[in-house]
Amino acid sequence: MKLKAVLIVCGLCLLGVGAFLPIRHVVVAPEWKVQFVDESGKPLSGLHVNQKWKDYTYEFWRPGMHSEILISDQNGDVIFPERVVSISILIDILARINDFITLVPHVDSGPVSMIQCDGVNFFCTDAFSRTDPGPLTVTVLQRSSNAGS
Repeated sequence: MKLKAVLIVCGLCLLGVGAFLPIRHVVVAPEWKVQFVDESGKPLSGLHVNQKWKDYTYEFWRPGMHSEILISDQNGDVIFPERVVSISILIDILARINDFITLVPHVDSGPVSMIQCDGVNFFCTDAFSRTDPGPLTVTVLQRSSNAGS
């Protein structure tokens, strides 16, 4: 009797642990190379660019987005690596239930990635999605010297 109880408990523990193990990976954004230029078309080197990404279908429980700041090279280029999230069996099941019970048409779902650069002199923003791939070149606007006054 004790052996049967131990086997049941061990089986339930293995099932519980297995529910949290990643079973597949979902690409939120593929590798994305972008050149940052000023309004005259001159490449901007040393620009700090923040990429944020999230898959709203599988990360509905996550309050914020993933984020990484990269710096443009001498040609104004930044290569954002492929962004992937790992999905467990439990998250996959919960995501399907969430999609089913969330019937509001304007609720976010699916993958999204955005880039932002913001500094003393320049600012920019753009986004990437599967239906609307991001640009290969982003024109960074110069802030006016009297901004904020």
